[in-house]
Formats: sequence, structure tokens, C-alpha cells
Amino acid sequence: MKLLHLEDNSNDAELVENVLRTAWPACKIKRTETRKDFLAALEREEFDLILSDYTMPDLDGLSALDLALEKRPGKPFIFLSGTIGEERAVEALKRGAVDYVIKDRPARLVPAIRQALDKIEKKGQLQQAEARVREQAALLSKAHDAIWVTDIRQRITYWNPSAAQLSGWTEEEALGHDVRTLLFKHDHPRYLDALQKLAADGQWRGELRLQGKAESPVVVESRWTLVTNQAGDPESILFINTDVTEKKKTRGPDPAHATDGKHRDPGRRRGAQSQQFTDPHPAGDGYPARESTKCRKSCHHRNGGIERQTQRGPG
Repeated sequence: MKLLHLEDNSNDAELVENVLRTAWPACKIKRTETRKDFLAALEREEFDLILSDYTMPDLDGLSALDLALEKRPGKPFIFLSGTIGEERAVEALKRGAVDYVIKDRPARLVPAIRQALDKIEKKGQLQQAEARVREQAALLSKAHDAIWVTDIRQRITYWNPSAAQLSGWTEEEALGHDVRTLLFKHDHPRYLDALQKLAADGQWRGELRLQGKAESPVVVESRWTLVTNQAGDPESILFINTDVTEKKKTRGPDPAHATDGKHRDPGRRRGAQSQQFTDPHPAGDGYPARESTKCRKSCHHRNGGIERQTQRGPG
């Protein structure tokens, strides 16, 4: 750890150094006494944290804080002073200092520094995570495949532009809605079968008939992946869909979607296996409202292999 210490009193500077080396024996401390030296250190060197007295002949504490915020934004700045006072301390915190320590209470210095460094580390981790999410979202938005994500209750949480183009539903219209009622009203039994296989295997791939805003349905080659959290509990479902409607026209109808009377009645297709995955008592639009205990247990006992499959992407 490397610190910049602005302090004009040699005895106080020595006391602070002793306290810091008790906690961090290998820490490096750069001490400055004047505005010129302080500014030069800010411009030329890197520091993990800045300590500053409040009252000095050549530079007042708030001016030092302003220089630090200008030259090293994001670096934690702590006042260590015997004359700061409560009102000045509050003003300093409002201006950007992360903490202040009274010189008469040196035991509080180390905890204050640890807390400041911990906040900076967590902030950096959060910024990195947010950057990764933005990067991934940008990649998904450019994908030609229709991609959406739902929570475990099938509510849409992500909807890329290709999904909007394929279905006719805009992102604003789709987010928060049940994907079953929005897209799969006419292929619900097949959708239930796919959910069963997803619960058992962590992934599913097959053809589905999707009914968007247009009158004519669209046939998609759909790949699903069950995404789990660190505890192994199911958290969301990733859907990647390729439009194969034109290809299907040249190949002929899928026997699973034949209209010979065999599969016209959704109730007939909803056998015991489908009911084990979903609530046997439909709620609104004839669709189940929650998953059964069997589904949750099946998903819960899945191991880390699902996460690896998710990272690779559906096959």
C-alpha cells in the first residue's frame, strides 16, 4: 500500500507513520508539507489513499481536497486533524472526503483506512461487473437470433432487437409479460414438454411454433439453457431462437404440429409429466402460475455443469 500524507508537523507525521506500519509493515508513505510538493506528488506518483491535515500554513484542507479530486479522482481522501471541528468535517464529507479522524484518537485511523480501501475495492468490482453486463448486452443486441431471458416464472426480463423483429412485440411491450401467453398460446403443450426436459437436463433444443403479432405463426429452432445462481438454484432461462419458417416450407410440416386432430386439444397433451412441472391449477389464460415442488427439486440438485453449459452457450 502507498499513501500520500500532507502534514507540516514532523512529530504528528512520525506518530502516523508508526500507527500505519503497525497495521501495514510494508506500506510506503510519501510525506509532503507544502502545496507545491503536494501537487507535484499528485501529478507524478500513484497512491492508494491520501491523508491530509486540515490547517497548514501553505494550504488549507479543503483546497488540498479539491486538488486531490481534480488530479486523482476516485482516490479515497481522509482528513487527519486536531482542528477540523464538526462543521468543517461535515463540509469536507460533502465536498468528497471519505472520512475524518481526530488526531487525539489515532486508534481510529487504521479502521478508517481499511473501510475506505474496502469501499474502493467493492466499487471497482461493481464497475467491472457492470461493464461486463453492458458488453454482453451489446453483443446480444447485435445478434441475428431472437434472444430473450425469463425468470423462473416465465416473466420476460430481457428482449433483444431480433426478438422484437421476429415477434412484432417491442421491448417495452414484452418486458414483464409471461412468455407463454405472449408467444406460445398455440403451442403450449409442446412448450410444457420442453420445460420438463429443461428441468431434467438443464438445456433443451427443438422446434416450436411462435405466434407473435402477425396472423401467421413463425417456426423457430429454439435452444434453452437453465441458468442457476451460485447456490445451484434455478434463476432464469435463456432462450435463443432461429427463424426456420421458410426452411420448413420446403421440408413440409412437422408431424408434431400436424393438425390431424391428434394434438388439437391442449388438455390431451398435458399429461402427468407436464403437470409435475407446472401448477395443475391454471391461472389466467389457461396457463400455470407456478412450478411444482418436483421441478424446484430437480433444478436445485443440478451441479455446476449447467453453468459450464451456459458459458459455452447452447449446442
